[in-house]
Parts: sequence; C-alpha cells; structure tokens
Amino acid sequence: MIFPTESVSKLRGELEERVASGEITDAEAYREALAADPDDPRALRFLALLAEEEEDLELAEELAWRWLRADPLSPEAFRLIGLLLSLKPEDGPRGVAYAVLASEKEGETSAPIVAPGGEPEAVTYELEPHRLMHEMWIAGTGELNRAVIDGILARGPDCVPYLAGVLNLAGEDLLDEVDDAMLARSLALLGEIGAMEAVPALARFLPLEDETIGGAARWAFQRLAFRNPRACWRRFAR
Repeated sequence: MIFPTESVSKLRGELEERVASGEITDAEAYREALAADPDDPRALRFLALLAEEEEDLELAEELAWRWLRADPLSPEAFRLIGLLLSLKPEDGPRGVAYAVLASEKEGETSAPIVAPGGEPEAVTYELEPHRLMHEMWIAGTGELNRAVIDGILARGPDCVPYLAGVLNLAGEDLLDEVDDAMLARSLALLGEIGAMEAVPALARFLPLEDETIGGAARWAFQRLAFRNPRACWRRFAR
C-alpha cells in the first residue's frame, strides 16, 4: 500500500496500544496489521523471521518473498531467502547468490551485474534484477552507469515489482533522505517501462510538493498516458 490510509494508520496505532497494555502479543498485532495491509514491510519482516525461528520453513519462505517485494532494499530479506534456499540441495546455488548479495548490501559495496564464474545461468538471470536494483541504490545521488538503466529496461517486467517496492518504502517513510534519488529513478523507470499496473501507485506521488519526486511521478504518468491513454486513464480513474 502506497501511503497507508487513515484507517490503516489508525489500526496500527490501536495495535501498538494493545501490545503495550499486554492485551495481545507482537505476533498477533503484526498479523492483524498484515491483514489490513498485505504490503506492510514491518509486519512481513517480523512474521517472516518469527516463522524461521519457529522452524515453519514453508511459511517463512512465503513471507520472505513477499517481504522482498515490499522492501527490495533489505539485506535481511535477502539473507533470510538465501538461508531458506540453502536448506534445499536443489536450490543451493540460488541460496548462495542471495546470501552474497545480502552481504554486498550490508557492506555497502557494489554487487557485480555480471555474476562471478561458476554460477548457473538460470541463477544469474534470476538475480540480475536484484543486482541492477542494488547498483542503482548504491549509486545514491551520484551518476548512474547507463548499463544499469539499460539492464533494468531490458528486464522491465521483472523489475517492476521491486521498483514498486521502493515506492512502498517511501510511502512507509522507510527511505533515508539519500534514497530520494532511488525513489525518483524508480518512478521514472516505471513510466519508461510502461508499467500500467503502477498507475495507482504513481498517482499517490503526483500531488507531492517536492519538485524532484513529484516531477518524476508526473513525467512517468505522462509517459504512460502517451503510450496508452485509454488504459492509463481507466486505471487512474478507478
């Protein structure tokens, strides 16, 4: 959910009070919060890690993948997925790749766009959107390599959920100020990719007073409207 609604914000406040009073546990509160907002990154984080701790690995993996889409910048999400995949022999190489990228994120060093030798081609293909997103993240407000932009555009549909995840983080006020560049680029890329499903999310950023972010959202919306005006306006109106 991009920018939680008033009802969701009210529910979260009530849940905090009920936890503080001892009426419900943290787990119960986060389950209620997640039922109200399926993309709540805080709830997904807590419940995924709790399921792993309680050895409910099937639930942990389901929640971990949802967490990754809701918070595509989280090293913890990548580390948990790497751990869960490594428990299955057939997914060992995938587990290693996700764990390595988690380490790259925690160390704030660049993850290679081209995977190191020995990695299965299918794993390289699966991780490419995440590695490209990581490159864009660590670029901060600096110049971004054109190869990263071209790579994201080439893998457009596969990158859309994670670009939208950046918008989700912004709506939850979980982005640092330096990540404004990541947000602006994500908005613009959603427009350039032609992600019509992102219209409702983009619409939430249109009225922002911040000219950089609001301007990127307007550009993206105009780009989508130019490509397919009827589809864009139908989604916007709905």
